[in-house]
Amino acid sequence: MEILPDPIHATLLLLPFLVAAGTLHVVLWKPLLAYLDERAHTVTHARHEAEDLESAAVEQMTRIETRLAEARAEISTTRQAARQRALGEESKIVAEARGKAETRVSQAVDEIRRDRSTAAEALRASASELSGQIAAQVLGRSIPN
Repeated sequence: MEILPDPIHATLLLLPFLVAAGTLHVVLWKPLLAYLDERAHTVTHARHEAEDLESAAVEQMTRIETRLAEARAEISTTRQAARQRALGEESKIVAEARGKAETRVSQAVDEIRRDRSTAAEALRASASELSGQIAAQVLGRSIPN
């Protein structure tokens, strides 16, 4: 028995193998490798595009947050100004109402003083007359004023 194979026999067996390997390379491996390369390129391109979109979204969010902060500051300033105007208006209204109330109280006090002095005079007059009548009844005679 020989350890070395017969070269003719080996060539006859190698020839169909090489034809099959060449055919498989052209028909199967070449399109498969081209598809895998295209897929890798598409994935890489999609990742770069996703990173670009993400950075654009972050930039847009930053702009929106900045505008929102500016709007909040403007609203706060406007609210504070409106509050100050309202407090000033309230102070004017309260001062005006207080002035009117003090005037009315002063008028009422003056009217009460006048009524009191009128009532006191009327009471003195009627007290004098009444005391004369009481004395006349008690004494039983008329008393001159």
